[in-house]
Amino acid sequence: MRASFRAFPRPHAMTVLAFVGALSSTACHPNPAADLRIPPEVVVVRDAFDVRPEHKTDGSTTVAYRVHEAFPADTVLQSIRAALPATKWDAVPMDWMNPDVPSSHQRGWTSWTDGTKTPPTWVHQWSAQWRDKQGNIVYYELRYDSVLTPDKRPDDLLKRPDNDVLRVTGAWVPREAADRLMSWGASQSRQPRTEPAPDCIPSTSLKVQPRKVAGRQPDLTDLRGVQTHAGVLVFEITVLPSGRVGNVRLVTEIDPTQPWPAIAERWRSAIAEWRYDPGIVNNKPAAACITVTVNVHVQ
Repeated sequence: MRASFRAFPRPHAMTVLAFVGALSSTACHPNPAADLRIPPEVVVVRDAFDVRPEHKTDGSTTVAYRVHEAFPADTVLQSIRAALPATKWDAVPMDWMNPDVPSSHQRGWTSWTDGTKTPPTWVHQWSAQWRDKQGNIVYYELRYDSVLTPDKRPDDLLKRPDNDVLRVTGAWVPREAADRLMSWGASQSRQPRTEPAPDCIPSTSLKVQPRKVAGRQPDLTDLRGVQTHAGVLVFEITVLPSGRVGNVRLVTEIDPTQPWPAIAERWRSAIAEWRYDPGIVNNKPAAACITVTVNVHVQ
């Protein structure tokens, strides 16, 4: 197992208000997909393609697929909410891995740069969870990717993506696995900070962007040989005017089974110790938002 990383400055995550309007007559409908043994709460919409179910040893079921659906995906979200009635499922207001951060139930769509791709993409993301009375969790991540090129900057894509290809990941997670992941998230939110993290400035306003000058990668040698899969971790960090890191937040959902919680925790701890030449605005150091992407490879 090995990992590589990239750091990309990013503007503030923005809440994109849902457009109000009549639903299309071609609204998405749940596909039972009985032959795939997908729980009914994990909705596979009509016309979905590249459907990839995965049943894990901890009892979790994850399904990923793509569908052509115009932003902000109102019809897909309507189908998801219909499968999770409020009489049985409570919308979780705060993100389960970042309990001090509102989920998309409250803040709607957010956006950030994904540097794991070449060229990088500008992501519009909706991510939230539901919990039933037994403590089981259902989570969804909806995502559009818009390719960034020299003639297309994040400012051009802040309001909406440039395509209608929606990537959907849904999962049903049993209580035991969900509790482990939420306990890990709560422990990270309690990590002390050496300095307070002020509001960061959008990268487009920075005359000089932060540059990493020191920092280590975490020691994962004890995880060599562990059977797992490749994946990506995306962290949002605040680089303070002092050059220290004032905040580290995991923004991607991770596999709740080990070793992924351990991998994410070790990377978060390592990133928190990194040092930067700070970003500059108006000829003064300023707090800046950066996205750090970590590619975890399995050999």
